[in-house]
Amino acid sequence: MILLLIATAVAGYTALIYLLRRRHDEFLDNTPYPKNAAECHQFTSRYIYSDFNFIAVKSLEFGLFKTYAIPSISKVLYSTRELVDRVGRRYDDTDLLIREFLEHDPAAPRAEAAIDRMNYIHSQYKISNEDYLYVLSVFIVEPIRWVERYGFRNPHDKERYAMHLRWKIIGEKMGIKDIPESYAETERYLDAFEEKNMVYAESNVIVGNSTTALFLSILPVTLRPFCKPAIYTLCPSRLREAMGFPDP
Repeated sequence: MILLLIATAVAGYTALIYLLRRRHDEFLDNTPYPKNAAECHQFTSRYIYSDFNFIAVKSLEFGLFKTYAIPSISKVLYSTRELVDRVGRRYDDTDLLIREFLEHDPAAPRAEAAIDRMNYIHSQYKISNEDYLYVLSVFIVEPIRWVERYGFRNPHDKERYAMHLRWKIIGEKMGIKDIPESYAETERYLDAFEEKNMVYAESNVIVGNSTTALFLSILPVTLRPFCKPAIYTLCPSRLREAMGFPDP
């Protein structure tokens, strides 16, 4: 009797997943490519907060962490001491602003207010257009790549298109210039930028270690040394070298 109940539950769950995936495939196949911010929001909010909630959110968190391995970025962050002395607060502030970008149509008042606030904060520092463009590229590419690696299906071309267009609209509102015109071009820009600029620097190490400690702070103290190698494992070799992390 128990085995029958288990088999019925497994079969029911499998059928439910099949129906949900089929409904999702029909939505993607039947919905035109997005043409504006509102239509992009329909695609990306479904992608990030429904289909791949855990993976997509973690990809953005890890992607932001990855930008700290660029010396020109980590030196600015280190100079503010925000990611050294107040890392938890700085992380939460950034998370809240990015959520406003993602959870609302980029043309909505809350999203525009968050972008204005981000622009004001950035205006206090000398940041190159290339660095802005790299961070923007990370937010476009990482949610797609993580789903390609760990998701239950591959991203649809319309989802790649929507992810690129949505962040391109946000980038233009931030005054970023020379944004690539497609997802594929953005991906190439990101890879070329990292190959050239992701190199070791002491500021990378300091900011990277303080952020790693924040990630581990949710765990009991006794478990943290055992879980730290898991973070190193997620880092590609170039990122580990730039952060001064050991090989796992």
